[in-house]
Amino acid sequence: MKTAVFIAVLLLIAAFASAALVRSSIAIVPSNTVKITAVQPTAIPLAVVSPTRAVKETNPVAVVKIPETVNQQIRTAATTKIIPNAQINPPNITIESLDCPSATMQEPSMPTNPFSKDKTDCQLLTNLAGVEQYLNKLQSMTEACKSRKNSNYDSASHANQFLHVEVDHLKVAPPPDTTTYQPARTTCSFSEPSKPADGGVEIPDPSKQYTNWLFGIGDDVKKYCSDIDNMLAEIGDNCRNVNKEIKCEMDQGGLPSEESKSAYHAELDTAMNKVINTYSYTETFYTYTLMTYDFGNFRIYFNNGTGIDCSMKPVSIVNIKDVEIPKNGTVKPNLVVSFFKNIFSWIFGK
Repeated sequence: MKTAVFIAVLLLIAAFASAALVRSSIAIVPSNTVKITAVQPTAIPLAVVSPTRAVKETNPVAVVKIPETVNQQIRTAATTKIIPNAQINPPNITIESLDCPSATMQEPSMPTNPFSKDKTDCQLLTNLAGVEQYLNKLQSMTEACKSRKNSNYDSASHANQFLHVEVDHLKVAPPPDTTTYQPARTTCSFSEPSKPADGGVEIPDPSKQYTNWLFGIGDDVKKYCSDIDNMLAEIGDNCRNVNKEIKCEMDQGGLPSEESKSAYHAELDTAMNKVINTYSYTETFYTYTLMTYDFGNFRIYFNNGTGIDCSMKPVSIVNIKDVEIPKNGTVKPNLVVSFFKNIFSWIFGK
């Protein structure tokens, strides 16, 4: 019995000794010296990633590409390589017309003026709240138009750049066959119709100076908003006029030469210069004409009642019997009747 117990104790001691030897062979590193470094993935620019590699190749879906027009192909190529002044080299293709912006000249919608242009300034004094309300509407409209100025200018500028690119790809006629008779080319030039001149100068009426001024503010706001909102239309209208000349050239087989494209570039530059001048002009027009003179000075002088006198009634200059009304509706004194009436009044003392 003692012998069995003794053997069991020896086996237990041997097991503990073996475990101690195994543990002593392992190097123990303090926890505070262990440093784990997380490897961050390298960021890849989005433009470098090929979109085709991001698509799973299993069960591919057939993609049908919608064919672009020739002009759209040029514009697509130009968009992918934007550099100043539209010096772009799109695909080697030719076109026979320019893709003009669809914008056309539009007149802005104006708030209704509650006053009559034919009445004197006394009508304004009977509705002071109406005067201020109308001015506020015009001023709000002005600010709304001002907020669209930069975006409208950018749209016009980009459209003009694309048109320059398209001019470079207009079809040029092949060299003429010198062995046969060739008719002379038709000169293609379509000038814009001239605008009619304004009417004569209207003599101001002292009794309607503020009424005319108020209506003039509306005209100024209308011009300001029209100039801003028609920047792209300026490019579009010019482009459509240029297309008339281009069509005339294409009916003869194409442009006479590569050098003839410079004339169309010049016409596009002329339209863009108008837009640039409009952009600069509306800046000073807003600051001085609208904000300083119109909205500012009108309120100052009108609120002080400067030059407005409603105590005097208008005096009739001529008797109604001495007036004739011609067909055009303009009232003027009958000088013959007035002359003899004055003679008889002097003779007979009446």
